[in-house]
Amino acid sequence: MGKCLILITFVIAGLTQYTSHAYAQSNSTSTTSDKDEKKSSKEQKKATQAVAQGLSIAESMLLSESPWGIFFNATATRGLDEYADTWSSENALSLSYRIDDKSALGLSIGYETLIYENGGSLFNNTDRDPDRFGLTDLDISYTRPKIWSDKYNTLVWSSTLSFPSSRLSQRNSLTIEGATQLALRYRPNAKLMLTPSLGTYYREYRYDTANAFGTIANSPFGITYGLSGAYTFNSLFIGTLFYGQTQRYDFFNDWRTIQTAVAQLSANVTNTLNLSVGYRYRDRTVSNDSLFDDDRSIYYIGVGYVF
Repeated sequence: MGKCLILITFVIAGLTQYTSHAYAQSNSTSTTSDKDEKKSSKEQKKATQAVAQGLSIAESMLLSESPWGIFFNATATRGLDEYADTWSSENALSLSYRIDDKSALGLSIGYETLIYENGGSLFNNTDRDPDRFGLTDLDISYTRPKIWSDKYNTLVWSSTLSFPSSRLSQRNSLTIEGATQLALRYRPNAKLMLTPSLGTYYREYRYDTANAFGTIANSPFGITYGLSGAYTFNSLFIGTLFYGQTQRYDFFNDWRTIQTAVAQLSANVTNTLNLSVGYRYRDRTVSNDSLFDDDRSIYYIGVGYVF
C-alpha cells in the first residue's frame, strides 16, 4: 500500500510538472505569436505610409520582412476641359520582388476605362478616340533602393523597360522604351521628406511621326528633373507636392519643355489601405497625341492597397 501511494504521488508530480511546462511553452508561443503579429502590422503600416509619401513599392518593401510586395491602385480622374465633362479611371497593379537588401525587380501594368462623358452615361459612352483606353504599357523595372545613404539621405536608382501593350503606344509605332532615374530621399526629421530627382529616357519607334499626316513628331530622347516634398501630419494624413520638367527632344530636332505640378493629400485609413485626392497641372502633354492638350488640369481621387 505504501509503495502504491509513493507511485501515485510520483505520477501526480510528473503530470503536474509536464502540465506546468506545457502551459508555459504554450503561453510563450502565444506571446511570441502576438509579438510577431504586432511587428508585421507595424511593418505593413510603415510600408503603406511609404507608398503614400511617393516611394515605389520596391522601396517600401524594405520595411517588411517579406521579399514580395504587391500594390493595387485605382484612380478616377476628371479633366478640366472647358468643352467636355469626362471621368476616366486607371486600375494599376505593381509587383515587386526583393532579390536582396540592395536590389529588387518590379512589374506593373494597368487598365484604363472611360467612366463618364458628357452626353453619355456611366460606363456607356461613345468617345472620340477609344484607342486611348484599354491596357497601359507593361513596365519591368530594376531598383537599387539604397546605393548610398547616411543619417539623413538615401540615394535610389531605378531603371525601367516599357513595352507597348497600350493601343496608343502601338499607334505611335513605339517599339520599346528605356528609362533610368536617380532620386535622393532627404529626411531632416521624421515628418518631412524632400526628393530631388534626375532621369532620362530613350524610345525606339518604327516611324519618325506619330500620325499619318506627319505633323506630330515622336520623341526618341528626353531628360526629366524635379523636386517633390512629403509631409506626414500625423499617423493618418500625408500631404505631397511635386514640380518637374521634361526636356523632350523630337524627330523635328526640336526641344520642348513640359512642366508638371501635382498636389495630393493621402489618408492612411488602415495599415494596408489609403485614400487620396489630388490636382495635377501639365502645360503640355508627354504623349504625342494633341487630343490630350485640352486637359492641362485634372483632379483625381484614388484608392491604394498594399498587400
